[in-house]
Amino acid sequence: KNRVATQCRYLGFREHIYTGREGTVGKCHAAAEWTFGTIYQRFLSGMGTRMHYGHPDFVDGFWARNRGGMSKGSPVVNLSEDIFAGYNVHMREEASPHVDALEFEKGREA
Repeated sequence: KNRVATQCRYLGFREHIYTGREGTVGKCHAAAEWTFGTIYQRFLSGMGTRMHYGHPDFVDGFWARNRGGMSKGSPVVNLSEDIFAGYNVHMREEASPHVDALEFEKGREA
């Protein structure tokens, strides 16, 4: 009801790589995703510096659309819209926490 007093703009959560049991390659990819997608994101969230970077995040779409979308044109910086989305949240002093209450399933090369 009150969109000004929201808790966060991006809500990140962990991933479960279901192809991790499909051989050595699957295990390696699952371990890499666990390291970056869960452990590293938890650490950044605790420091208040977590940004969106291609992971399954819930986005406050109304907020993003009213601030020019997720990506910005820049003649100097050439990054993906994921980086610009996280940068936009961070520069506006908004929150982008990581929670373990939700989990998204994802398949990787196996």
